Amino acid sequence: MRYNKAGTGPGAQRRRLLIVTGLLVLAGVGTGCGSTSGVVEGGPLGPDDLDGWVCIPAKIGHPVTVGAGTLTNSADQDIVIDGVSLFDDDGLVIIQGLAIPNPGYPDREGSLGSGGTAGFPPDTTGFTEDWSQKMPTTGLVIPAHGPSVTWDLVLGLMGTQKSSSATAIEINYHEAGTQFRIRLTFGMVLRPDKGGCEEESKKYDDRKRMTSPP
Repeated sequence: MRYNKAGTGPGAQRRRLLIVTGLLVLAGVGTGCGSTSGVVEGGPLGPDDLDGWVCIPAKIGHPVTVGAGTLTNSADQDIVIDGVSLFDDDGLVIIQGLAIPNPGYPDREGSLGSGGTAGFPPDTTGFTEDWSQKMPTTGLVIPAHGPSVTWDLVLGLMGTQKSSSATAIEINYHEAGTQFRIRLTFGMVLRPDKGGCEEESKKYDDRKRMTSPP
């Protein structure tokens, strides 16, 4: 079964919570910039900003597919993705990172949005994107400025323990001779049953209450 997050257009702030038969999705906004050890933080690779999390019921060793927003290039030169990895991961592993062209964005958001579905590769019946055009993220070339094609970022994930998680996605890439890194604050949790995701939801709500201003 597949679930989608409703979108509101590029750069628009959104926070939506969706709990549907085993899927919990919260999506929002956030990026950062800076530099460290010769690697520039941020740069011209522009995702449809994320700042939320997704919880999917999945047994240990059972793969899932997660949509992790979109990627575009605002530079004057092509950029090349060197790798996609998980940040602050605990028992969660990437099976494969994929990018699917979505020329209809922003009028048409990716079929997974910032959500997920069981299995990898997923059942793409009814997907709006042409999955026959999928490309591995490593080595993907995103042209400068256009034609204006947005790529949907999709990750195949698998948990190796009862509660497997990561707090963000890191993408390393380069443009000409400059190395960049962007970190997408998008937490992912795999739990073996729906009750586990409901428990994660309560923890998230509690953290939000503690950190939100009065």
